[in-house]
Amino acid sequence: MPRFHERRIQQLRGSSYVITLPKEWVEESGLRKGSAVTVIAERELLRVVPAGRRTSVQLSLDADLLGELVEDAMVACYEAGVSSVRVQTRRGRAEELVVRSRRLRERLQGMFVALESEGSIVVEISGDPFRSIEQALSVALQSLVRALRRAESDMSTGGTPSPELEELLKDCSGYASILKRMVSQMVAIPDEQTPFYALSILTEIASDLARLVREVEEALAPASRQETLAMAHLADALEQLSALVVELRNSVVVDQLADLARSLREAGRRTGLRSLFRRAEDLVSTLMRLNALVMVASEDRADLGPRGPAWPSTT
Repeated sequence: MPRFHERRIQQLRGSSYVITLPKEWVEESGLRKGSAVTVIAERELLRVVPAGRRTSVQLSLDADLLGELVEDAMVACYEAGVSSVRVQTRRGRAEELVVRSRRLRERLQGMFVALESEGSIVVEISGDPFRSIEQALSVALQSLVRALRRAESDMSTGGTPSPELEELLKDCSGYASILKRMVSQMVAIPDEQTPFYALSILTEIASDLARLVREVEEALAPASRQETLAMAHLADALEQLSALVVELRNSVVVDQLADLARSLREAGRRTGLRSLFRRAEDLVSTLMRLNALVMVASEDRADLGPRGPAWPSTT
């Protein structure tokens, strides 16, 4: 749990100001006199982290207590940015847990499972495969586009979902989890390029994408021919969106996002998949708010020079 410490600012000779660090935090972080820390300064906020180090979060789960929810708990740990999970169980059940956990690896990238003993397994989670939130979101949208177009193709050749469609849907779900994980790590691990006031909207975007993926999975199962044609229109819209998200720092993108939101709203009214189109519209609307925040951050940088908050690079 967070611990709050109040400190008085002191002034050294000249223009330097100093505060003391909590002894407990220094020792728990493995720091000592002379150790380096990174100081991230934003408007009305100062964050301090050990220099050159990423925080490693480790948790333990009780599989017997969680029962059938143990896999959901592991997914939650993954999306929360946890780096290592030890799952304990009754003696002799660990191998069963390994099998159940490895099924999750089919959609959760960077997840590795090892048998530790007859009563426990260890799940290790490696780094993220994307350079930025924008890249992760663009790839996730492209994956959804491929799934929707595969569904249209399956319907035109007999109506039975193909194994390829099932794999594409697993990819979509996995990318949604990666995006949640990246945003969680931004909350837990300060990034000098991401202003703290953007984190709430980034969290909302990750949730919007996850809900859109679930809606697509549910809509594809019983899809009729007419609904599949509507999904082809949705695929076109999401493909356009995947190209726009990498330009969120550009002020002209807001007009294109607004046009796309209107197009999704109108298309949703003409189909039986209004809820699905509304979910896509929600994602676009949230991205519009993020774009507006980017513009505010840009204005702050112009006013404050090098002291102003920076925005994540799309390169």
